[in-house]
Amino acid sequence: MLVRCRAEQALLPTLQAERGVRDITRTWDGGIRVKTSTHRAMCVTFGTTLTLLMLMAVLAAPALAGRPPNATIALKTSSKAPYYTSTVKLTTTLKRAGKAVKNATITVQRFDGSVWKKVKSGKTSSKGTYAFRTTPYKNALTVYRAVYKITTVSSSVEVKPRAWLSDPEGPESWAVGQPFTMTGILSPAHAIGSNAVTIYLYWGDGESGPWTQYATFPAYCIAPSKTSNYSASVTIPDSSHKYWRFRSNHADADHTSSWSAETIYKIRD
Repeated sequence: MLVRCRAEQALLPTLQAERGVRDITRTWDGGIRVKTSTHRAMCVTFGTTLTLLMLMAVLAAPALAGRPPNATIALKTSSKAPYYTSTVKLTTTLKRAGKAVKNATITVQRFDGSVWKKVKSGKTSSKGTYAFRTTPYKNALTVYRAVYKITTVSSSVEVKPRAWLSDPEGPESWAVGQPFTMTGILSPAHAIGSNAVTIYLYWGDGESGPWTQYATFPAYCIAPSKTSNYSASVTIPDSSHKYWRFRSNHADADHTSSWSAETIYKIRD
């Protein structure tokens, strides 16, 4: 589209470099009077109103370019799978154009399944960082993010703790080929009847192994309070191997897989 300009057209590149426009008005001869911060006034004649809108967009672009660049925020955790009741260190880093932003207020939030809730807030250091230690909510999967001035938000970070299990315990006397009950303690507490625990049975010909997996037995949670008891019916099948090793594993959607210590049974001679 041809744009017909007066002598002032030579100043258009300079005008486009301005940070803003003070005023745009029509002149008596159909031209456009553009007043900027450094040019009192200039006139440009346009063929259509559309071309005017295009020029206004060009004039607005330098104004946006003159603003400070958007800030960026990053969030890191010291561990994505901490042990039960352990804390993690959350560290946020705020930058603008690659440079640290100091003394800025950062808010760290956790997602509760429907909304984001505040965990803690504080000011960035001279290096643009804000850090603190916290325990994952209810010692289960917790999703965090960091926020600066509402619109600057970090990527979310998942922290998935490990549950704690005691080693499975059974009776002192038992019979080969007959089922017996093994129990243990699980923290944090789980709902009654949940079966996130599995007891693994291994056989070996020496007290220290090597061990070969033989079977698995599902365990169910009972009597929850701050902790849960887990229980499973197990069977040592025969006396073909002298040593039998039991070990419990916990795994569910809210926790990283974790293992108990071992319990070893010896077949009597």
